[in-house]
Amino acid sequence: MKINRRVLGLVGCAALLVVAAKCSETKAPEGEPMNFSAAHTQPSGELTFTPPEGWAEETPSSGMRRLQYRLPAATGDAELAVFADIGGTAEQNIGRWISQFTTDDGGSVADEAKVTQEEISGFNVTILDVEGTYGGAMSAPMAGQGGGASADHRMLAAVIETGSGPWFIKLTGPRDSVAEWEDSFHEYVKSTKLK
Repeated sequence: MKINRRVLGLVGCAALLVVAAKCSETKAPEGEPMNFSAAHTQPSGELTFTPPEGWAEETPSSGMRRLQYRLPAATGDAELAVFADIGGTAEQNIGRWISQFTTDDGGSVADEAKVTQEEISGFNVTILDVEGTYGGAMSAPMAGQGGGASADHRMLAAVIETGSGPWFIKLTGPRDSVAEWEDSFHEYVKSTKLK
């Protein structure tokens, strides 16, 4: 009986640790939990998008990218990339993207990141808005630097849930440049359609 209680106690402790770890993950603003599970069956198939005026389509810089655009701005060009079949859930990718940003003194920006959800063309879509010092792979080339992190950057990202897996849209660049193209980003996401 003592062994069973000890085993049960260890299992209970492990369960509490898992719950605690989950609670420390990225949360939606204002204390609202993120809900990444589909509320209904999502449509399946290839997606198409309509690029807004002023976006320059480019040859994707890697095989992971389906589409790539340069968004010119006086404060430094921003870049938008579309991905599919790259693995990971919406929650995992959003957590990873948030972790690519820090405050000026190297702290976490998780509490300031904004995560919202909406339905677009029958798809569940999660939108991320995060800013700070960007340490992602694309930050240095966009900033015209030889390497390292880029201050005053911002990312707008969308995860579109489909029955065949999520699609990801990421707009990244200097904070003012992303602000200049913010409405166009939302217009692009709202143009989502099945091919």
